[in-house]
This record gives sequence, structure tokens and C-alpha cells, in this order.
Amino acid sequence: MSFPYRPCLFLLCLLLWVAGLLITETPAQVKPKHRKTEVTIKGEMFYMNGQPTYKGQTWRGKKIEGLLFNSRMVQAIFDDLNPQTVRLWAYPDTKKWDPERNTREFIAAMPSWRRHGLLGMTLNLQGGNPQGYSSKQPWHNSAFKADGSLRADYMSRLERVLDRADELGTVVILGLFYFGQDERLKDEEAVKRGLDNAIDWLFDRGYRNVLIEVNNECNIRYDHDILKPKRIHELIERVKGRTRDGRRFLVGTSYGGGVVPKENVVRASDFLLLHGNGVKDPARIAAMVRQTRQTPGYRSMPILFNEDDHYDFDQPKNNFIAAIGAYASWGFFDYRMKGEGFDDGYQSVPVKWGAMSPRKLGFFRLLSEITGEGGMSSSPPRRVFPGKAWAKKTPDQAGLEAAKLDAFRDFVGGRGCVVRGGYLVYSWGDITRRADAASAFKPWLVHFLLLLLDQGVLKNYDEPVVVWEPRLNQLNPHLGFKDRKITWRQLACQTSCYGVQEAPGEAFDYSDYNMAFFFDTLCLKIHKTSYAKIDADILHPKLTDLLQCQDNPTFLAFGAKDRPGRLAVSLRDSCRFGLLYLRKGEWNGKQLISGKLAAMAVTNPLPNTIPRTQGKKADMIAGQRSIGGGNNQTDHFGSYSFAWWTNGVDRDGKRHWPDAPLDTYGALGHGGMRATLVIPSLDLVVSWNDAKINSRSMQNRALKMLVEAREFAGKKIEILAPN
Repeated sequence: MSFPYRPCLFLLCLLLWVAGLLITETPAQVKPKHRKTEVTIKGEMFYMNGQPTYKGQTWRGKKIEGLLFNSRMVQAIFDDLNPQTVRLWAYPDTKKWDPERNTREFIAAMPSWRRHGLLGMTLNLQGGNPQGYSSKQPWHNSAFKADGSLRADYMSRLERVLDRADELGTVVILGLFYFGQDERLKDEEAVKRGLDNAIDWLFDRGYRNVLIEVNNECNIRYDHDILKPKRIHELIERVKGRTRDGRRFLVGTSYGGGVVPKENVVRASDFLLLHGNGVKDPARIAAMVRQTRQTPGYRSMPILFNEDDHYDFDQPKNNFIAAIGAYASWGFFDYRMKGEGFDDGYQSVPVKWGAMSPRKLGFFRLLSEITGEGGMSSSPPRRVFPGKAWAKKTPDQAGLEAAKLDAFRDFVGGRGCVVRGGYLVYSWGDITRRADAASAFKPWLVHFLLLLLDQGVLKNYDEPVVVWEPRLNQLNPHLGFKDRKITWRQLACQTSCYGVQEAPGEAFDYSDYNMAFFFDTLCLKIHKTSYAKIDADILHPKLTDLLQCQDNPTFLAFGAKDRPGRLAVSLRDSCRFGLLYLRKGEWNGKQLISGKLAAMAVTNPLPNTIPRTQGKKADMIAGQRSIGGGNNQTDHFGSYSFAWWTNGVDRDGKRHWPDAPLDTYGALGHGGMRATLVIPSLDLVVSWNDAKINSRSMQNRALKMLVEAREFAGKKIEILAPN
């Protein structure tokens, strides 16, 4: 070719090269992955993979089939592009913000939420207020650039979250815009372009487990008119108008708390989103659902709350229950309130996604009860209990990693066994041999106090003990006859101050004199037995026979003349007792003790403001024996609840077992050498004896290893029996 044509050739090559780049970078060229989860709608019901959610299930006579219980998790991909405010989100340990860590920890927590029956979660490409509520939002948290194009780092984090949700069988309600951040887009055209880009991005990757919430609370402080109530239906229709291979995304939008959707939104939407913020009366929740169904344009379609900051999960009436009664889905909105710590809140940044604060526990416990922990079975899973022998599963079948349990065994030492979902899944050493449980016997003793309360023999646990032991009337006149005021609660919680100078309830005294006095008064005075007959009259007929214990537990570990009351029990029988409290007093269809009392015993730790006794001696009843050692042996650390150790907070603000779930509780002896521990959120009981464990830190490490055995087990989602 002659010289004059060379510029043309050069230009042609250049054009082809640029075109190649464009083709390479076009999002539509991303190859969609094979997806496992697809959400659809039929009438008022949500379906997943062709089956109604919570198929065939009811709760307290109310239908939950077809509902989508969810939680607001909008900070899963949060970042702050404002250098002036990013410091606000620094992690307590590293003193800096890390968006990748935030998403990584979110993804790690997702399987646990799913196990509790959570089928939906709300995310947003512009997040939500990381302070919960505030009038100004100077931070810059947006997956959109000013022109509506997508930020690659945000979308990379979102892709990882959506991929994991797809694997787990979780629906994501994906919000596109958020007030306080929509001004990051320069104009209305940028808003439209951003919406189009986001929907196309989802199509390109083949997601089928995503519902679209165009914007969060369209009636709150938006800058762009098209995001406001009068025109928001235009964007809903715009989403519906974007299709790929005959498929489109289901779409709606939300309003502020207590507001019913307007006609234009009702007519345009595939589902209707309500918010319960500000709705204190559960009756108003049901009224909102009724009013929504009466709005012009309504036809049979799902109604779901995907934001509500009202809780009361332990009460017979709350917003969650009210929504179910009106056949509407409900969503949990949790933010860190004033004075709360890192464990609290799902919206407040930085988020400790794996933590279970009392509020989160309340939600997930109720959710587990309602759904049967998983909610994908054709009927609620039955609770599993041992009969004359334990039914067994392998660790893998129980969702635990055997290698991690081996490491746990090696760290703990001695002998032990692990129960999950009512099945014996792991053991080491001789779990049939009876042995002294030391102080781990104390919750067993409290159990017989709770029986007397359940039967009405005692009116309440604040009844004075002097009614049954009049010799208290004569003690310590120089201290104002203080022992006359000792109550059953104080004996069980070791605040009786029996044998020390403080008044009852004034201090904590971990005392084996207190426990011997408690045992003798309870068993000999009220139950009217003797040491020689204690097993035959009380322990066996009122507890261990009912649990079908296999190895003949006894309150005479060392005989009737040597510290009677000390419990000798095998490890597999100890797990039966732990399982009884895990199941809130139920055993194989019978309530052996009221669920309220069983739950109370393990969830009411002493306030950390109660001091430890100074240990100055006071008179006791003549000849008072000890059941083991002396008094003032340890502090309560804000974690002692009716002789059970719980995961409370001590006077220095430190969690008792910082690496264990917050609902963990246990019976412990000799510093943890002998123990039965219960983790309700994992449906797990573990018992060991003759172990190497002898401190809080070692207890915590052992519990952490147990949790890791669950977290590192495969990806399958098993359905566990409800607690």
C-alpha cells in the first residue's frame, strides 16, 4: 500500500482497538452465573424457587406461609468518601474505618441469620443513616457517581453479598436511593441513569433473588422531584420497563413510619412496603395493613414492613406479632442507641455484624419460634429429645466441623460430650462415669426451688426464708437481726450475706455455707426428706427419672455423711439437664417446669453495681456446715443468675465470655474444670469434667472454639429444632 493510505490504515486500526476496549468493558458482556435462588410473587404470597416461603406453616393459628420476614441491613457495603467524616466510623480495635472488613464480617454473619429463619434483608446503594436518626448527613455514602455511573468498589462488595445471599436462599430487598444522599447525583437525568445502570448490572449477573425498593421513604427530604411521592411511580414503572429475556425485577418503594402508600404507588408496585417507625401501638400496625388494602388501585399483592424500630419481643403484643395477625411480613430495624456499645445496632457504623445484643437476641429468638428455625420445611420441625439413650448424629450431619471439635477436645482435656439439636454429636473419654460436679450442681438445686414456685408451695422467690427456718430470727442482734430478711432469691443468687456482715441483698458472697444452708432448708425443711433419702424422695422422681437419665445421678457424691448435696453425675446426663433449660423446661412434650421460670433462671444476672462482700464474718446457725469450701470465693462479674453463669458485663465493661454468643449460659465448678454450658443460638449443649479449664479466659477460648466449629462447617443450611 502506498504512503497516502497509511493514515487511513492507522485510524482504522485505532478505531478497531477502541471498539475492542468498549466491547471488553461493556457490563452486558459479564457472563451470568448459575443462580440457586429465585423470588417470585403469586397474589399476596412470596415464593422461592417455586415454593411458598415457610411452606405450610402457621404460628399460633396464624398463617405465615408466603410471608418474608426480614431485617434492615443497609450498611452491608457502606463507605464514606468524605475525609472529614470518615473518622466517625473507626473500629474500636484498629482505630480506623475499613469498608472491606465491614462487608467481610457481614457475609460471615449471614448464615447465622438464615438459620434463624430470616429469609429477607434490606440493603441500599446509598446506605442509611449510620447514626440511626440525625437531621444532617454530611458523610458521602453512595454507589453512584454524580453522573449516575456505578462505583466499582461498592458494586464489588454488593456482588459478594448478593452471591452469598443466593447461595443461602436469602432474598435481598435492594434499595437504590436514600434521602440525605440522593443529592450526590447531579440532576434528574443522573438519577434515571443510575437506576438504569443498577438494574442492568443486576441483569448482567443473573440475580433472581433481588426485589427493588426504588428509594427508602420517598416522602422524606429528597432533593430530586422524581424521587418524591407525586412522581416516584415514574421510576417504579421505569424499573418494570427494563427487561432481559422476558424477565424483569419486582419493584416497589417505601414511605416514612406510619404512612400508608398513595394510590399512584399502589397501582404501580408489585409489592407494598410499610414502615413501623414511630408506631408505638401494635394495633396501628394492623390498621396500616387494612388501610393499605383499602387504597384505590390495590389488588392481591404482598404487604411487608421492612423497617420498624419497635421491639418488646418478649411481650404478648408487639409490632412483629401484630403484622403477622394482619398477614403482613415484618422487618427488624436496629440502631445503636445513646449509651450503647459496639454489640448494639445493625445500622450504626461501625457494625459488629456477628454480635448478638439483647435486642437482636430477642428478635431472633422470636423469629426462630415463629419460623421453626429455617422455615423452609413443609411443617415445623419437631423438637428432639433423648429417650432411654441418646440419638446420635455425626458432627457433619449436625452442622459442625469434626476437625474443629478435635481441636476443642484437645484444648479442654478430660472427658466431655457435645449435643446439638437434641442429638449427641461428639464425645471424648468416658461420658458414662459419674463424678462430682462441684459448683456445677448449684443450678440443679435451684431447679427444686423453681419447682416449689411452680407448684405454688412458695408464693414467690422473694418470700422470707425465716418462715421455714425460724432459727434465723435469733442471729446477729448487733447487726439488727439482718438474717430475718434473707429471701429465697438471695440464697439462689448468693446475695443472702449469710455468714458475713452485710445486710441481705447488699453484697455478693460466693459461699458454700450459703449453699449448704440453702440445700438443707429447701430439701429437709420444705421437701421434708433426709440426706439418706434425698435421691429417692426428690432427685430421681422429680427430675432425673423424668429426664430418663442413664447413669443414676446422686446428691450423695461422697455419701450421706460427707458433704451431702454434692452432685455426682455423668456427662451424658448433665447434657440432659442442660437440654431441659435450653428447651425452656419442656421435655418430650411435657412442661416439667414453666417456661417462664426456666427462662428467668438463665437470663437475670446480678447488676454489676452489686459489690463483692468485704468478707467480715457474722454469726451463722450453730453447727452450720459447708457443702464444700468457704465463703467469698469469687465475684459475680455481672453474670451470676440463679446459680447459672451468663454472658454478662462486669464493672469494667468487659463481657464475661467476649467470644461467645450473648445468650450463652452454664453451670461451672472449680473454675470451669467441671461444666455444663448451653448456647441457645446454636442449639448446643456441652458438658465436660476433669478438664484443663480453670479460668474465665480458658472458658472463653473453649467457647470460641465451639462457635468456630459451627462457623467453619460447610455451607449447607440445616433446620434445627426450635428452642
